[in-house]
Amino acid sequence: MLFNFLFALNEEWTISLEITWFGIRHGTPWNLDLWSVEVSWSIQELSGQFQDFFWIEDLLWRMTWHYTTVQCNGLYWPSNSLITWIYLKAWNIVPQLILWLSWNVSVQNSLSDYVSIYKPIVYIYKTTQASNIWLANKYWDIPWIKVVIPPYSSAWNYNWTIVFSLYSN
Repeated sequence: MLFNFLFALNEEWTISLEITWFGIRHGTPWNLDLWSVEVSWSIQELSGQFQDFFWIEDLLWRMTWHYTTVQCNGLYWPSNSLITWIYLKAWNIVPQLILWLSWNVSVQNSLSDYVSIYKPIVYIYKTTQASNIWLANKYWDIPWIKVVIPPYSSAWNYNWTIVFSLYSN
């Protein structure tokens, strides 16, 4: 006699997935060309305003804080000597509201004049407070940049990176 048994155990599990939208984004302008200068025996300063926005968009609708920093640790010659100093100044200490509700985002007060961005500095920020709940907004600023070139800097085509970071809770 031949017996054929089939044993199967069926169980079901509910698998759920929630995709949440981060809700806070930031962006930077395109590249900036600060022209050409000739080698000089004296300090040279170049300055110009970006053509586009540094912006932050907050769509969380919650009472959270966030801030951005901006940094450029200078431009170095291959011998590792610092040959430029980079400074940033906000176009407006009150960032311009692009979309949505109330003014609840600020620019660091020190940026009302040129400030070194050799180390990260706070740029645009929002504090945690009850009046900031249920707000959604997008803000921007078009900052000014100043580059100080020391005397006798070598002729070269220099490029560097400005880092614009976002921190959020």
